[in-house]
Amino acid sequence: MNYPPIGLLAAIHAETISPETWKAWADREILRTEQPPMWIIDLSIANDFSEAWKAIGESVQDTESLPSAQLDEAALGLISLNYLKGGIDFCHYLRRAGDHTDPSSCSTDCEYFYHHLNGIESSSNPEEYERMARSEIEQYLAEAIELGKIAQAQIKPITEPVDRGNG
Repeated sequence: MNYPPIGLLAAIHAETISPETWKAWADREILRTEQPPMWIIDLSIANDFSEAWKAIGESVQDTESLPSAQLDEAALGLISLNYLKGGIDFCHYLRRAGDHTDPSSCSTDCEYFYHHLNGIESSSNPEEYERMARSEIEQYLAEAIELGKIAQAQIKPITEPVDRGNG
């Protein structure tokens, strides 16, 4: 891999990949590659999201399926997929998505998420509110979620567990 995939930068931006995961993958790449690209070496020593962003941000190349102009949308899609798959609860999702979209170029405004956060916090039936809002969110953010799925596919070799077979 000569260039980091946009999906990796999106996962770092969304904070849906852990430093342990990217460091372990980068270390494996360094060991198996005669001359690893500098971004992989830098990623292997990046201890937090800011350092990881600096390590690969300038090396990322557009791909046909996920251009860099879609980075913020892909990151929102990853955050949304994390919620939809049960990785974070609804209120945490709404805060995280709202915080992400506030300074970003996403097509969805942060107020959309904060509106739902206020709604669930004032609801007499939070479970019903979440069920209704989840359905709406899945439809409203369909494009971002699809971009998140593309990002996930791009980083699958990085996030997959290592096969430590017997032979």
